[in-house]
Amino acid sequence: MNRGRYPSYGMYLNRRVNKLNCCCEPGPTGSKGSAGPTGYPGTAVNTGATGPTGPAGGPPGPIGPTGPAGTSNTGATGMTGPVGPNPSAGLNAALPYEPWNLDIGFQSVKADTKDVYYVQFIAPSTAQYTKMTIFSGSETGDSAGGSNYQGRVYVGIYSNVPQLAGLSGAGKPGDIIAQGNRWTAAPPDTLPAAIRNTYLQFNLVGGASLIADTLYWAAVGHQATGVVGGAPPFVFQLVQHQDYGSAAGVVLFQDNGIVPATLPLTANAINTNQIPYWFRIYDPSSSFIVGPQGVTGPTGHIGKGGPTGPCCTGATGLQGPTGDAGPAGANGVDGATGPCCTGPAGANGATGLQGPTGAAGANGVDGVDGATGLQGPTGAAGPAGANGVDGSTGPTGPCCTGPTGTQGTNGTNGTNGTNGIYGPPGGYVTSYKGSEVNQASFNTGNINRVMTSNTTTLAGNGDFRFSSEGQTWPGVINVDYQISNTVYSSFKTACDNQGDGEIFFRIFEAQQPNEVNYYKFDYNKVTIIGVAPNNGMLIENVSYIGGNSMVNFINPIIGWGMPGSGGLGVNTIPYEPWNMNILDQTSAISALQTFFIHFIAPFSGVYTKAKMLTSPTSVTGTVNYLGMAIYSNTPYTTVISGTPANGRPNAPVTQGSIQGLSLTSPNLFLEVPLAPAFSLVEGESYWFAFAWDRNGPPVSANIFADYSAYNTAANCILKATGLYTGNSSPYFATVVAGNLQQAGESCWFRLS
Repeated sequence: MNRGRYPSYGMYLNRRVNKLNCCCEPGPTGSKGSAGPTGYPGTAVNTGATGPTGPAGGPPGPIGPTGPAGTSNTGATGMTGPVGPNPSAGLNAALPYEPWNLDIGFQSVKADTKDVYYVQFIAPSTAQYTKMTIFSGSETGDSAGGSNYQGRVYVGIYSNVPQLAGLSGAGKPGDIIAQGNRWTAAPPDTLPAAIRNTYLQFNLVGGASLIADTLYWAAVGHQATGVVGGAPPFVFQLVQHQDYGSAAGVVLFQDNGIVPATLPLTANAINTNQIPYWFRIYDPSSSFIVGPQGVTGPTGHIGKGGPTGPCCTGATGLQGPTGDAGPAGANGVDGATGPCCTGPAGANGATGLQGPTGAAGANGVDGVDGATGLQGPTGAAGPAGANGVDGSTGPTGPCCTGPTGTQGTNGTNGTNGTNGIYGPPGGYVTSYKGSEVNQASFNTGNINRVMTSNTTTLAGNGDFRFSSEGQTWPGVINVDYQISNTVYSSFKTACDNQGDGEIFFRIFEAQQPNEVNYYKFDYNKVTIIGVAPNNGMLIENVSYIGGNSMVNFINPIIGWGMPGSGGLGVNTIPYEPWNMNILDQTSAISALQTFFIHFIAPFSGVYTKAKMLTSPTSVTGTVNYLGMAIYSNTPYTTVISGTPANGRPNAPVTQGSIQGLSLTSPNLFLEVPLAPAFSLVEGESYWFAFAWDRNGPPVSANIFADYSAYNTAANCILKATGLYTGNSSPYFATVVAGNLQQAGESCWFRLS
């Protein structure tokens, strides 16, 4: 057998048979013989051995030469980016700025119409300043003494440019950064006509973006409305600080600088005749409380590089030619053919060769189905085998299932067990017997209650009141919150110390804690009113912020949020009206006389200490008392000693006193702790108060050093008698408006 043409014996046999089929007529199919026994398997392997692998291809070609070095692919340096944001991200930390407090404004001086007056200053912080305030003089009105002014007043902030030739000083005003104006004939921000001794506030349109420790110029001017028929012209005055040396060149003016409805966009034609006036710049939305550092922000986008230099890698060398293929290995030798694997045929003889298949004949017509033959009779069944002998059956027992009995009646249910008491609420909570709506004050009819001024529901905004006495749930025991204890006053102190922001609380039903309302309020809206059971704590302007809209509560429990204390940044910005280096005299101050100095709070925060400087001369006396306080301001325009007031002191909000003080040594810094803790609001008016007392008859003594060049007509320093008692608390009393007088004791103080 040829192994190359017939890989197996079966293929060879089939091919041989098929060749015979092509030439012979097919004979009749022989009968199938019996299968012979299985033959023995062959022993030889019919696959030759694998030839050896030919040698590898030719060697690789040589490496090409290195190309020339490429040039740098670094692009040119990009432009410098803009100035980054404020140090406190998300906050506009605009420190308020005023050159000095108004208590040393010496006089009011006329500002000529259309002239612009400039005062140089250094910005205290990098921030956006959106407001500017000035103070109009005591004779603003018309030249005949009338108190009504007609015209437009302008304010602005300018950049600084290098020193102007011929003038001293550190530069001159340049381009305008922001400005604002108010007109007596233009709503909605109409300038009132009667503005003597008045703080005038202006919006700096677009805001003035200032950079800390950089020079700028404040600007003020006005354009009076023209008059006809011989009417007296209108006059606008500013309050100035007289003790100023004009040679310094930091106070300038521009003649006829105002053009229709605007300050000049660029200051020019600067002169040295000037008014060193008071002003204040600020932003009421500023915040100086800086929290902990936030997480690092995502990495910024990588800037575009410069153009890519030419390629710095040499060209790849040519590939070497492929080597000759190795010779193929020889085919393996065929193995020997094994013995025949088919056993001898059975007794019927060898099967004949199959003849070729004949042509298929045409299909015949289907025959008719024959009738079904009758079923043959069933053969007789063989005889059954004999059954074995059964055992004897025992007698049947009696029936084991009785009739179904009638269902018995249900037993009586046992009595319910006593309900267990509900657990007490956790956290800092207070609770009451009930709640009330439409309550505008504490009263004897509503003791042990939480109340709201809302006329219909506790699920709404209102002023909330919490009685000094409450009741625990469970337990039904009265509890003293603020009669002889300090549960609510301590909470108020914590609120005040927070210094800014909001505080939250909730009210829920004692036995159904899921029936709950949620509320919030500003940190400085808490007041303690008395200590009797029918008094308590008032929280004004409470906002309902969500919950189950509970109209009232049967057994209310209040869960209080705990106020914070200000974060990691500045808690309070100290305040002093000016540096004590301008003190120039000592004034005799009568014992028991209280003096008030007006100031504007620079920061929303809690001030707990006040400090003053005693005079260069000593005060004799066995025991002395020294008191300091901060008073609230109340609107007041009544004339005091010939000029109108712009507010007046009302009542002390925080105070303190030094008792048993010996003033035998001069030039002492004396500090008084202030209580209770009270948070001032940035931009609001307050009055610093000071007084002294002694054991023995009242005398007049040189207690404090002060500044002499002060204009009493501004009514920024006032005095009254009979408000201070040095040896008993409370030390200061509420002011009676009719007792106020003008004063000139412009003393230095510091709040912190």
